[in-house]
Amino acid sequence: GEEAFKNGNYIQATQFYNKALEKDHDNPKLHYNHGTATYKNNLFDQAIDSFSNALKSTDPALQELAYYNKGNSHYQKGKLTLQANSQDSIKQWEKAITAYESTLALNPDNEDAQHNLKLVKKKLEDLKQQQEQEQENKDQQQDEKQQNSDDQKQEENQQNSSQQQQSETSQENSENQEDQSEAGETGENKQQEKQGQEDEQQQPQENKEESSQPE
Repeated sequence: GEEAFKNGNYIQATQFYNKALEKDHDNPKLHYNHGTATYKNNLFDQAIDSFSNALKSTDPALQELAYYNKGNSHYQKGKLTLQANSQDSIKQWEKAITAYESTLALNPDNEDAQHNLKLVKKKLEDLKQQQEQEQENKDQQQDEKQQNSDDQKQEENQQNSSQQQQSETSQENSENQEDQSEAGETGENKQQEKQGQEDEQQQPQENKEESSQPE
């Protein structure tokens, strides 16, 4: 298994450690080696399980390695879900940070753990800020959409109100015109009656001749 791992044949190394664990399942060293092989095969869930089992060891040096590689496995798993499920990435990176901190608790001078801890913390902070910004943009777009909808409704109500006012004004004008027309007709009739009376009064009377008899 170790020879296959050194040669880069990680699938063969994984198969070797699988068989070895069937015979000696409680061996933390085998779990650790199985974890490194599955990690190289990008089987991060299996790697995390194997490194967790390796932590059962009473050897602080093996525990340190198991914590460190467990942290790497969580980090890599988080990268895989970054586009599809960033929330899961956050969870995985938080677990990675915990694993690196546990590594440093066993060995504060572990420079690789120090470097990775700093790196993952920065990436986690950036990711959370990105999510907050995206949520703010989403909320802003929703508010703008609602505002546009409210403005459109208000504009429609104003148009309807304006049309109603125009209709009422047109109706009033029509009624006024009818009233004026009736008033005009009444005035003309009265004028005609008055004119008729005047004509009768001004009509010349026939001369009346008085009969005279000769004396």
